[in-house]
Amino acid sequence: MRIETETLPQFLSNVDLKDEEIEGLYRNTIHYSITHRQDDQREHIVYVVFQASTILCYKDKDQILLQLGINCGRDNRTGNGHSEGSDVATKLENKLKEWAKAHSVKLKPGLMNF
Repeated sequence: MRIETETLPQFLSNVDLKDEEIEGLYRNTIHYSITHRQDDQREHIVYVVFQASTILCYKDKDQILLQLGINCGRDNRTGNGHSEGSDVATKLENKLKEWAKAHSVKLKPGLMNF
């Protein structure tokens, strides 16, 4: 089973470690990634995506994959170097890092698949 979320608050609300049914996160870890994909038609445009994933471990031994995917916008590789997508992704990364530190959860690169 899998839960897909579209915002960081949705993702984090599902990782509610105070929930009586949740035993914890698999290896107490959240994996995350920031990817840059160049537009096929316009080489100066790069799309930026922020993703995160973990496995929720329940006390009844069930495990559910929790995923987050956010299209952060695009970066324009032009003279002005506008990087709106990367800026959004970095803000999300910093929020996730703050949350992980406050909850003693490890962050690792990459994504989990089930």
